[in-house]
Amino acid sequence: MRDLNKYTHPDANPNRNAFQTIAWYLMFFTFLLFTVRPGWELFKYFSGTDKKSIDLSNIGFGMLIALASICFSYYKLLDSTKYKKLHTDVQNSGELFLASAIAFIISSALKYSWILMDAKSWFFPTIKISYKISFFTAEIICILGLAKLVDVLYYRAIATRKQVLSSNSEN
Repeated sequence: MRDLNKYTHPDANPNRNAFQTIAWYLMFFTFLLFTVRPGWELFKYFSGTDKKSIDLSNIGFGMLIALASICFSYYKLLDSTKYKKLHTDVQNSGELFLASAIAFIISSALKYSWILMDAKSWFFPTIKISYKISFFTAEIICILGLAKLVDVLYYRAIATRKQVLSSNSEN
């Protein structure tokens, strides 16, 4: 269990071998391919001029509030004396999801006000930039929260594996 507090990130392991390093870079490429590219496409869709794209940020808000709730519930269940690193990582992940959900709902409100606003208003271009920035910020914070949650699951899997191996060796 001491290993859970030892490293700040799974990639900070000084004893990783060449295979683990290659696997990490492959995982990073996959992360870029399947997270950043769809995130860009969602951003382009939300930046459109129709009302339907507001549903995208509303759905994102609902999903992220649910993830934040799960993280905070898991945070309460974890024993902070045994799982110090996991305890703080789960809390940080929940906070990131909550911040992202708030940014999504703000971007939704800004886009709705932009749609209803008179195009001749001097405030019209500012609102358009604002809803795009808030949506992009929400996406980035969501990705950071997911990365933090993946770290938590990685550490938890290692701890469970070590417990199983130690209980098997005792028998």
